[in-house]
Order: sequence, then C-alpha cells, then structure tokens
Amino acid sequence: AEFSLGNRGSVESVLILAGLAMLILLLAITNFVNLFIVQGDKRSLEVGIRKTIGGSIKNIAAQFFSEATMIVLVAFITGTFLAAAFIKPFSSLINKTVEPSLIFSPLFIFGILCLILITILLSASYPAFYLSRFRPAEVIRKARKSSKRRFNVSIAIFQSVITIVLIAVILIVNKQLKYLRDIPKGYDANNVMVISSPNQQITSHYEALRLDLEKIPKVQMVSAAQHTVGGGVSGQGIYLPGSSDQGIKSINEYRVMPGLCELMKFELMDGSYFGRNDSLNKHCVVINESASKMLGISGSAVGKKVVMFDSPMEVIGVVRNFYYDTPAQAVQPMVLTCYQNVPRNLYIRFDPLLQKNQASQMILPVIRQYDPDFVVNPRWCDDIYNEKFEKVKSMSEIVAVSTLLSLIIALLGLFAIHSYSALRRTKEIGIRKVFGISSWSIMYLLSIEVIRLIVIAGILSIPISYFVTKAWLENYSNHASAGFLLLLLPVLVQLVFAVFTTAFVSARVSMRNPVESLRYE
Repeated sequence: AEFSLGNRGSVESVLILAGLAMLILLLAITNFVNLFIVQGDKRSLEVGIRKTIGGSIKNIAAQFFSEATMIVLVAFITGTFLAAAFIKPFSSLINKTVEPSLIFSPLFIFGILCLILITILLSASYPAFYLSRFRPAEVIRKARKSSKRRFNVSIAIFQSVITIVLIAVILIVNKQLKYLRDIPKGYDANNVMVISSPNQQITSHYEALRLDLEKIPKVQMVSAAQHTVGGGVSGQGIYLPGSSDQGIKSINEYRVMPGLCELMKFELMDGSYFGRNDSLNKHCVVINESASKMLGISGSAVGKKVVMFDSPMEVIGVVRNFYYDTPAQAVQPMVLTCYQNVPRNLYIRFDPLLQKNQASQMILPVIRQYDPDFVVNPRWCDDIYNEKFEKVKSMSEIVAVSTLLSLIIALLGLFAIHSYSALRRTKEIGIRKVFGISSWSIMYLLSIEVIRLIVIAGILSIPISYFVTKAWLENYSNHASAGFLLLLLPVLVQLVFAVFTTAFVSARVSMRNPVESLRYE
C-alpha cells in the first residue's frame, strides 16, 4: 500500500519503520559478531599460550565475555545518547512527534537489555568456548588458520545482499516519485491561490468582490467553490433514468461556481461549462470521462439525463480526467455541480510573473473593503497537489537514511574481512613480491576476493530486489517499471564502494617490505 504517516496508514508506517530498524540492527549485530569472531581467531595463539601456562577454560571464557560485555555496554550507552540527540531530526523525518521519554520507558529498557544479552552471547561464545576447548598444541598449530571463515564470508554476503536490496528500493522509490510527478494533472494548478472559509461579510458580497478583484492588473480570473480542487470530495449517488435501485452508482462530487472550470483550465472534451448567469445551472452537471464510462453512456454524454438527489439533471459537458486525488491511482468518477452557490473557497488566478509573496498584499486592500479585519491565509493549488507526494517522499527519505547506515555497516564489515584476509596472507604476499610481482597485481589479488563476495551477493539480491520492488509498485495503478539496469546498478554501487573501501588495506599490504612479510609470525 502507499506509504502514509496519517491515521489510515499508521499501522503500515510502524511496520515499515520497524522492518528497516530491524534490518539495520541485524546488520550491526552480525557485523559486531563477525568482527569479534575474526578477533578471536587472531587471538588463538594467545589462547594456546595461556592454556600452556595453566589457564583454565573458565578464566579464558570469562575474559572474552568481560571484553565483549564492556564493548557492548559502551556501544549501547553511546547509542542511547545518540538516539536522544537525534529524536528531533527523526521526528521531522517521519512527520511524527516522538517523545524523548520513550527512551526511558520500561519496554524500551527491556528491549535494550535483551539486545545487549543476545549480542554478548553471539559474539563472545565462539572465542570463549570454541577456541578454549582445544589442547594448547592444537590451538597454537591452528593459530594462522581461519576456523570460521565460511561463517565470516556468509555474514559479509548477507550484509551486502541487504544493502544492495535497500539501494534498489531507494532507486525504485525515487523513480516512482518522479514518474508520479511527471503525470499530467489534467488542470493548471500554477499561480492559483485558494482562500478558504471566508466569513459572511465576504460570501454575501461575492459577486461584487469578484469583480473588484478582477480589476487588479495582475489578477487574471476569480471564481469560487465549496470544495478545494485537489482536496476532499463529497460522495453522491447517480444513475440513469429508468434504472432500478441496483443501478445507483457512487460518484465523487465537486460543488463549484460558474467560472471555476475555466479558471482551473480543466480540459473540456465535449459540451460546455456552467454559464456565468445561467439560472438553469442547478439542473445541470459536468462529468469526467470515468463517470461517463461508469454510467455506460454510449456516444456523446452531452444532453443525456442523469438522476441525482432524486431529481433529473442534464449533462452539459464532459471533461478529461484530472487528478483530484492521488496520481498514484486511476482517476475515479467525478461530477461537477452548480446547484449551490456557496463560495466557501475563493479561487484567484494570478499572472505567472507575480511572486507569491506579493499576491496576498495585492488583494488584501480590496478584500478589506468588505471585511476590515480580514487576514489572508492563502493556500496555493500547486502546493495542495504536491502534498499528494509526501507519502512517497517520506518513504524515500526514510529508506535513503536506512540505506546509508546499512552501506556504512556493510563496508565496515568488508573492510574488516579484507584486513584479516590480508593479514592471513602476509607470507604469501612477501614471497610473491620476492619473485617480482607488482604492487598493483597484489592489490588486484587481494581485492578480487571482495569482488567475488559482491558478485555472489548481487546474484542473490537481484531476484529479491525484483520481487520486493515489483510487489510495492503493484500497489499503484500508475507506476514506473523496475528495469534490469536499475536492479543491476545497486550491485555496481556496492562494488565501487567496496573496492574503494578495501583499496587502502591492499595498498598498505602491497607496499610492505617483503623481508618483514617473510619474518611475520
């Protein structure tokens, strides 16, 4: 469904935020566990020596657990302070107010304690119990071997898959947002001011006010309506004469005044609009294409009779479908009526060259001739329309931040794995340098491992990205397509970042003196 932070979409919003938070948390925990396991392998020689001089499994396990506990506690305390500091920016990002007191709620504290316990157990269990159970000679002999390399690589691939999928999602969301913005609205919302809820002094003198406003040089046209174009609608029943009760159709309604259709520049396909001084307007309607199709009218709808409010109404015009609701969905049937001349919303179209901040000051003296205390608090039709994209825009921003955090975490994991891989191959690199291999060749040799990881992650992530984005796009009647190149691009982005991240390690190792490398143990 569409991403929304309003009442209708509040549950979905929570699920999306919770899902992204869990992904980032999972990446962070697996990264820490991976690093601690790698660190444990590097300290296997230390474990062997300690057991040789009489260290017990209990003491060795206690040391690893105490170290993990200290690191995790410092990380979580720091994270809690950072969370408190970033509550306001986070609230702004999700368009919701998040109270700082939530950090100190019992549920939050319980969750934090569970995460601390799980992280400590996952990270410290391997070096504490796996390495310490071997005999000293066996541990020392295994000091330069990676006992859990497959596990480390699996975690690195998993992190890369998550990051690639998130990058693909943000690309698709942005493409969908641009696609929706590029759909023609079906009317001209630019330079149109809407003044809502004018008081009785103004509404009772609407015609005089309209004529006075239109005398202002920069004002092109003035009209009014009960509804806000691009805002809410009224629901009515409509049917063709002679239809049974089962033939009544539900239709959306805008109650407008003469001139509103022309002011908004709706595209008239057939017939005419409401006349300025036509007394028959209250018995006429203008419908859109979707309404004509829904009613099953064959040929021209102009001149046909429909029944609304148990009264016969004549269709005098048909307008091309315009997006009065979200452009993400197909345009629903709409009827424009003119039976109630209630100027609840005053519409003023200005010259395109006029600045918005000048418009209010220009019309205020004229309006105050009818109400000396009136304060102009205008809205602009283009802003009303652009608000329809806030749902997708909010999702785009949230996923973008989540993607950035995920990318940083994944690259830190790759950097650590690459550093450890280079450390394991110190002697090999020294021997290769003695035989004359260049520094660039060594950098390629070390980086090819990271490239393989990204390629594997890409092969796994492209199908996942395709199905995730396809499922999301199918919630929109109007949607962009997720092309293969757009799904491949995140893999290339991850690959470029990974290569640059690990280039420093490769360069440092390749420049090392081969004599030092051969003496390394």
